[in-house]
Amino acid sequence: MKNPDAIYFQSKGFPEFRFMSNFFLSRFTDGQFTYPSVEHYYQSQKTFDKTEALAIMNAPHPAVARKLGQQVLLDKNWDERKLFVMRVGCRLKFEQREDLSAMLAATYPLELIEFAPWGDTFWGVDKNYEGQNNLGIILMEIRMDLIKGTK
Repeated sequence: MKNPDAIYFQSKGFPEFRFMSNFFLSRFTDGQFTYPSVEHYYQSQKTFDKTEALAIMNAPHPAVARKLGQQVLLDKNWDERKLFVMRVGCRLKFEQREDLSAMLAATYPLELIEFAPWGDTFWGVDKNYEGQNNLGIILMEIRMDLIKGTK
């Protein structure tokens, strides 16, 4: 059921909250590489093949990075690592962009929900508003850390 007191976001709809999407272009670094978006970061971490990872990092658009990431030979521990990788990528994005961290903090105390009508019930909720909403949960964790001044 749709929560009327929540903020819904995605890469195409809800333009005022699009900054929370992994497709939002927000250049950041992990100390070794620079990524155009969280999607580029996340998809590049799926493989230990340097050539594949670099192709994803240099993809011209987050959608291309996603498509390339769906074609790589997955790290055998990917299912155990993917939540950690997403936390790291999102944290880097918001910690390195003061404008975005202020915008994220300003959403407090509302629940953040990625609306994924295409059916991604792991990272968001589907058109029936059902799903795990792991991306929203990660963003709310980061938001609390930003508000508390911890990292």
